[in-house]
Amino acid sequence: MNQILRGDFTSLEGIWRSQSGIDNGIQFLIRENCVLIDEKRYFLNLQGRAPYSGIYLTRPEKTAAAPLIIYPKGVAIPIIDDLGRIDLSGGLDPTDQTKIRILMAQSVLNREEVKRLTTYLVE
Repeated sequence: MNQILRGDFTSLEGIWRSQSGIDNGIQFLIRENCVLIDEKRYFLNLQGRAPYSGIYLTRPEKTAAAPLIIYPKGVAIPIIDDLGRIDLSGGLDPTDQTKIRILMAQSVLNREEVKRLTTYLVE
């Protein structure tokens, strides 16, 4: 995480994909300081720490785009429950917290959206 906070994204290089079998999932490729999404290339820019222990990466060429939020191993992704409350306990987080995850989102999402939009490095 310290490497990423210094603007070095080499530890993120590779294909990132949401869980297989999920409808409307996403996939992208990170190489050096670029992300390739749907054959379009965007430069990554470190925006800094995100709420709830994540790290924000933005794509300056696409100002209205959601940031990529990196969640380190062991950090729960916040989930909005059915009553509109934000759960930070990790009990509602449907992702694999043993892995680094990247979520493309503007705000806190519900379980289904987090499951669909969270990506993992393909090994």
